[in-house]
Amino acid sequence: MCLWSLSAWSGTAIGIHDFGADITENQSCEIAKLKATKQLIEDEIGQIIQVNDIKTCTNDNCNLNSFKWIAFPGIVQNSKFATHIEERDGRRFCIAKVQGRVTPIERLYAPDHDFSAVFNQNGEYYNNDHMQISIHGESEQYYKIFVLNDRAVKVYPNKYEQDRAYKNLTVPSSDYIIRTVKEENPNELVMIVSHKRPFEMNTVYNIKDFADTMMQMKQDGYRIRIYNITIQ
Repeated sequence: MCLWSLSAWSGTAIGIHDFGADITENQSCEIAKLKATKQLIEDEIGQIIQVNDIKTCTNDNCNLNSFKWIAFPGIVQNSKFATHIEERDGRRFCIAKVQGRVTPIERLYAPDHDFSAVFNQNGEYYNNDHMQISIHGESEQYYKIFVLNDRAVKVYPNKYEQDRAYKNLTVPSSDYIIRTVKEENPNELVMIVSHKRPFEMNTVYNIKDFADTMMQMKQDGYRIRIYNITIQ
């Protein structure tokens, strides 16, 4: 048996990232903030975070970089960031410092509030293919599914399928199909949000607003999973 305290841990951490002609100062500082957040969570909960290379853009799409925190096993509440630029040996660095309170993410969920998802074609599509997502929950849950590229668009629920609780869900149903559309950047994300009670979300978000919304929802106990797909 393992007993957990309900308290959170407060601390500070620093992240550093260099930049040059191929990355802007703002992008470098965003990566430095991610590194600082990752380090703070690792320091406070004692768990190494396994995540795709945090120094590169998510799916080669820098607009999606802010979603890497989804993989973190904790959240930083009441966070405060400070950044500054330094030059060392002819190279420029953004240095970010974060201060906040870390809570292990699993403490936010009921034991049976979890799910997994499987994509047809292993998530690798061509233009005009049919996409199908099979969700397997550990309990009955309400789901929202978004596809992200230059914006976040909700594909479920929709006018063909109403919102209700499912343990296992296949999207789309037999009443309609979802066809993939090739964008300028073939790399996209699918984000699935769940809760055990009904909840509402917008149909479309710009990327910044969606990232802010996801951050708040994660802190409020919504289960969020993120998946990579390609549309060639």
